[in-house]
Amino acid sequence: MKPQTNLLSKIKGILVLAIVATVSLLAYSGWQYWNNSHLPEEPAIGETAEAPFKSVPLPAGSDLPLGQLIITDNRAKYQSDEIVLKIPALNVESTVKDGTSLETLKKGPGLYEYAQLPDEAQANVSIAGHRDIYGSIFYEVDKLTSGDLFYLIYQGYVYQYLYQHTAIIEPDDWSVIKTQGYNCLTLTSCTPIGVSSHRIVITAELINVYEEDPIFDYPAQQIIQITN
Repeated sequence: MKPQTNLLSKIKGILVLAIVATVSLLAYSGWQYWNNSHLPEEPAIGETAEAPFKSVPLPAGSDLPLGQLIITDNRAKYQSDEIVLKIPALNVESTVKDGTSLETLKKGPGLYEYAQLPDEAQANVSIAGHRDIYGSIFYEVDKLTSGDLFYLIYQGYVYQYLYQHTAIIEPDDWSVIKTQGYNCLTLTSCTPIGVSSHRIVITAELINVYEEDPIFDYPAQQIIQITN
């Protein structure tokens, strides 16, 4: 009787192991199905995933005369450090001072007297800064290129600008800080470094406005999705 008992015990043990393995496999398959069904869907090529921050309308209102040096009422009231400039591609973050005098630019980049503010329609927010002295805030602006993003933080909003172009001009060419007919950001500095015989000018166009949020990550480059 003992051999038969041992055989039955072995058979029962094998059956128990088989049942346990089957139940485990079914449980794992069920978990995989549930997990996959709850994953967020990836956007197809050519589609855009929903942005984590939704933009608000761009500044609108009375159009400013094109190609003019204008001091708006809001600009006249501007006080130093009310605007914060961010250029993530260059690891630049600085408050913007009021004016572009020699003494002012020693403290940081300054807002031109004829600039407009980010929340004004068709504003040219023009800012000057040093490249090789007094903090050298604009030292590497010549490296800015297509896709680079700029940010102005002002009165609870984040104004996002997209790089357009770089130009080298004469030091007495004021056309770049005149109204351009659209919302833009203009950065100017001396060039070449150490000579300063000309001015380097970086222009960027306003593309989005967001409500300021502490978790906004300020991407350095615009993300472009390629479609088939």
